[in-house]
Amino acid sequence: MNLDDLITVWRSQDTAPLHGVDKTLLHLALRHDEAKLQKERRNERWITYVASAGLVACMTIFLFMMIYDDDPRTEWDFAIPVVGAAAALLWGGAMYVSHRGQALRERCFGESLRDQLGRRIAQLDYQATRIVRLASVLATALPPMVCATAIILAGWRVNNEPFRTEWVWIVGGIFVCAIGSVAGVWVQRCSLQRDLLPRKRRLEAVLKELDAP
Repeated sequence: MNLDDLITVWRSQDTAPLHGVDKTLLHLALRHDEAKLQKERRNERWITYVASAGLVACMTIFLFMMIYDDDPRTEWDFAIPVVGAAAALLWGGAMYVSHRGQALRERCFGESLRDQLGRRIAQLDYQATRIVRLASVLATALPPMVCATAIILAGWRVNNEPFRTEWVWIVGGIFVCAIGSVAGVWVQRCSLQRDLLPRKRRLEAVLKELDAP
């Protein structure tokens, strides 16, 4: 029996507000959701940290290759791996700050049923906020990226320069990543409307009934 089943059974009872067995089962269901969420968060953090470290290592290798090869280099050449490494570090740091801040906010809740419901509502609100923020960032950043790429391609063609194979692969990779990002955000927004927000409203209704005299 999942959390929604427990809430349905409880709300269908004629006697109010909460019986011992239902309270115990509801505690267990909330703890189960908490354990599942914490596991997902750990996996997300480790994937992000490992990917961030791998990107930093890759940029470091490129930087040393530029330093020790014999080809002439400009400051802009060295700036590319430095900026890439900084972006990777920023990615991992942003993940740490975000999760750390949410963990501190959740520590304000205790272990009572009311606090567990409040913690779960806060977690759902955090997930919903992240999805909305991600969609907003993507909607803001994607059009300039597409425009910049279009300007580069148009400039090549105006000057009658042929498309270089390596640049075609880079531009293609940018568009593939952009399409993948849009698809991922769209799936998350659908999940937000279909699952997260309705569940949050149901839990808020349960919490209100617990507080009712």
